[in-house]
Amino acid sequence: MKKVLLIGFLWPYLGGSKRVIGLANHLEEFSWQPNILTAPLQKRPPDHLRIIQTGYRGILGRGARLLGLDEKAPVGEQVKERIRGLSPGSMAILRWGSDMFREVYAYPDEHKGWIPYALSSADEFIRREKCDALLSIWPYSSHLIAQELKKRHGLPWIADLADLWSDNSAYPYGRIRKWFDTRLEKRTLGDADTLMTSSGPLAERLAWIHPQKKIGVNIIGFDPDIMNTPPKSLGKQFTIIYTGVFYWKKRDPYPFFKALSELRAENKVQPGDLEVHVYGPDQGWVQQEIRELSVGEIVKQFPSIPYQDCIEKQRESHVLLQLNWNDVNERGVFSGKLLDYLAAGRPILAAGGSGNDDVVIEILRKTGAGVYAVSVEEIKAAILRFIEEYRKTGTLVYRGQWKEVEKYSNREMAKTYARNLNLILGN
Repeated sequence: MKKVLLIGFLWPYLGGSKRVIGLANHLEEFSWQPNILTAPLQKRPPDHLRIIQTGYRGILGRGARLLGLDEKAPVGEQVKERIRGLSPGSMAILRWGSDMFREVYAYPDEHKGWIPYALSSADEFIRREKCDALLSIWPYSSHLIAQELKKRHGLPWIADLADLWSDNSAYPYGRIRKWFDTRLEKRTLGDADTLMTSSGPLAERLAWIHPQKKIGVNIIGFDPDIMNTPPKSLGKQFTIIYTGVFYWKKRDPYPFFKALSELRAENKVQPGDLEVHVYGPDQGWVQQEIRELSVGEIVKQFPSIPYQDCIEKQRESHVLLQLNWNDVNERGVFSGKLLDYLAAGRPILAAGGSGNDDVVIEILRKTGAGVYAVSVEEIKAAILRFIEEYRKTGTLVYRGQWKEVEKYSNREMAKTYARNLNLILGN
């Protein structure tokens, strides 16, 4: 069996990309043994995974101790835990200060202190065992690590950018920093044999930066073990659920809230007809939209909950809310929770956006798993159809095609990756 070194943080045992755990669990089914090179994990992973935990030093170095933080763990994860429960104003100030600090010092990312430890552990692994290929995933520092290992050991290398690097839709820095990031990205990924990303439109954007590279597409999948079959029973209260983060003017719930507000004003929906449950971080501007549109009796906000709890909540809800990316120039950008929604086996309402998100449209069309509604009027019509069906039958029929849904699982993702790994080996 061929061996690949996966360079990336092992989510959910450490904040990182879902791509890593999906490949770790299923690549071996396609004759590739995954070995995961990761920073120290916060929780014990399953015993069947082959883990190489390295040393780590955070961006603050020894200065982290002055703030009561662990210098050998990612600073961002620790800060998120510390600021839970602060007022929205305090969180906004801290977030602004953090962004300013990271723009200057977190280059290429806050995990750059991981690089020497990762290289040392990877060198030892490659000398000890025959390794056939490299696959770097996340953070961006993982690509610098892979580039150096390719130079040292001559191994073929795939760089995965499920979320783009310098052209990221949620890029948080200014133009000067972006110039440096773009230059570093070109210099680093120029040595990769293949680049992979998560949608066709993102592949097109990646090709503008790397016109000479082979670029493949592979959507991040869902864990096939969480598929809601047989389906979990539903409660009596009609509920629509959203789990995750909102982004102001990018993944904004305003059109959905506006639709609810108009339906109530038109006396077509009353507070007792449905509840919208939102699980995620407390964001002041979201609360302001709820107040402005007078939908507080319908929309209930709850704190963030663990991933497994999110999965259970999704299975118990009648409709799953997906918010589409608003920017017309951001084709191909969609929330990864859409894949978990597919596994939940509940109707999906993909609301808002520009109508230009062909990836979400294509997935819903192929699977039959939900409705795509851009305008406020379309969202209102979709909500009313769901409610009318529930009033008449006491339930909602899931019309998704499980055979099509299964094509978006981690198993299929691993199959595609195994094919690409074989290609870079010349097989």
